Amino acid sequence: HYRMDNPGSSVKSPDKVLAVCEELAEAEAFLRAHPDKEWAFIPWFHAQKWGKYRWNYERIDHTLRPDFAQRMYDEFVIVRDAGELDFNCFGLQSSGQVARMLCEGPQRFVEWYGDRLPGDWEDVPQDAEAMRMVERLRSSAQYGKR
Repeated sequence: HYRMDNPGSSVKSPDKVLAVCEELAEAEAFLRAHPDKEWAFIPWFHAQKWGKYRWNYERIDHTLRPDFAQRMYDEFVIVRDAGELDFNCFGLQSSGQVARMLCEGPQRFVEWYGDRLPGDWEDVPQDAEAMRMVERLRSSAQYGKR
């Protein structure tokens, strides 16, 4: 699990919003430098990365969320295009969230998840449309091509 700090310490600081991205980039670089580990762990890494990014998204000030959602989107487009996205590594809720972001974009993601408080995401109903998005991504040419 990602470390927990004082909830008010960096939530409004634009300088701190991307700290989690930088830390996870270092962990990803380690995996990439060790192909034997990368092959086994990179899909799980991306699932964990989503959880950390989602946690960060929940905790930051709502005015910073659109930019962070764009960062999440940009990084997960790369994951998808590299064939490293494996929904079997994500929980049901997270699968739908990732699919919704990739299919509808970061703006719609921000509208959909809005100003939910930490922990409220699991209360978002997992609608049939999100599951269709997961299946559409699974059937794409990029899915699982690694």
